[in-house]
Amino acid sequence: MNSIPEEREYRYVRYVAFRHQGFTNEDAATKVAPELSAPALFQDLRRDGFPVCESCGEYSVSQDHCEGTETRRKRKPRRGSGRKVELPPAADAEFLFREALDDLRRSLEVLSHRREYLQDERFVASEAVEYTSVHSRNDWPEDEEWQELCDKLGLDPEREQVEFEAIRRFYAGASQSPPGALTKLIAAYVVAGKPIKPLIEKLHPNPESIDWEKLRKHLEGEKREKGRTPGLIGEAQAVARLVRGGRVRRGPSTEELTPQDVQLARLIGMLVNAGISNKKIRHHLQDEQLTRDDIARLRNLKLGP
Repeated sequence: MNSIPEEREYRYVRYVAFRHQGFTNEDAATKVAPELSAPALFQDLRRDGFPVCESCGEYSVSQDHCEGTETRRKRKPRRGSGRKVELPPAADAEFLFREALDDLRRSLEVLSHRREYLQDERFVASEAVEYTSVHSRNDWPEDEEWQELCDKLGLDPEREQVEFEAIRRFYAGASQSPPGALTKLIAAYVVAGKPIKPLIEKLHPNPESIDWEKLRKHLEGEKREKGRTPGLIGEAQAVARLVRGGRVRRGPSTEELTPQDVQLARLIGMLVNAGISNKKIRHHLQDEQLTRDDIARLRNLKLGP
């Protein structure tokens, strides 16, 4: 007895059928799932195990069908699904950010006491800590030693106790990256978008010898034959995306929008919701010098109020 096809199988069969009827990939996707954008359906089909390119909707067993092609480079931002997830206010985490900033500020305060050297690819660091050293005359059984100590400090040897400020040096180990908080400070400086050259000029023992290309790859990432290896900045963005409820996955993304795109898309969404015709919308936006395709693209993002 044949089993009834699952909904996801039926969805894929309908998509293929519409394509065979001559519909474009996007139009076929709209026919199958009007509540989704075409790329969102492509991604769902791919996740369900069907041979569909996540970017263009073509038949493809490979994950990298559109990687490196002109289509991939010129891909426009995808249509919106209309589904929104309200996020918790970022201000709710303000005290956590302040705690992190306070830790970094405390790390700054001890940099003046830090000594560091590089040997055998290990960073050896130590920090000097000031403290009050207290000595009693009973701790020094030999009178000459007590007399010598008092003479060095310029104190009366007849007193029973002496106090003086001393420095003790603590070693933070020998590691493959600068130990302690220095690596965190460097990372925070980079993620904050500050120029890297002034930092190198201050911290590198021989700035002229640095491998700029290797540094760039570790900062910005590196494009490979299949996909891209993210750098520090990309990894920070990925962490932020996950923390904020987003997804990190392989394959093409929905791309980013400029502030102007978002503003115009929201305006168009409000006009559409108000029942304004496309002709009047184009007239309303004539000063923006947008083409019909531009307006259609922004409208399809569905960034309403």
